Amino acid sequence: MRELNEKLAKWAGFKQRGMSYTGIRLWVAPDEVRHFDKVIKEQQGQEYPRMPDKDNHYKLPDFPSSLDACFEWLVPKLKGYSLSKPTFLGVCVAIVYMGESSFEGVELNPILALCLAIEKLIDGEK
Repeated sequence: MRELNEKLAKWAGFKQRGMSYTGIRLWVAPDEVRHFDKVIKEQQGQEYPRMPDKDNHYKLPDFPSSLDACFEWLVPKLKGYSLSKPTFLGVCVAIVYMGESSFEGVELNPILALCLAIEKLIDGEK
């Protein structure tokens, strides 16, 4: 999942800007605001960085798990999209459009289906 998440982040415009002295990956969001994950923990209106994960780096937005992150960073780059409710087989279908091409993702989780469709778009396969 980490590879998929980083591929989606790079496609959305996130850039890795090196490592901190403690080995934490530093990312910059497309709008050039420093972004250590969704690094925000609201506490009395302040922003605090989250603790690093077990691999000792701050995570990017978790696209395969967060519809909010997908719609904030990924969906605006698409020409269009379609998400289905689960079919009688229990799977969801996501179709994304870019130019004249469409790419499909099929998965039990609709968010992951959307991410897989965008990954196919990135890879240029149908």
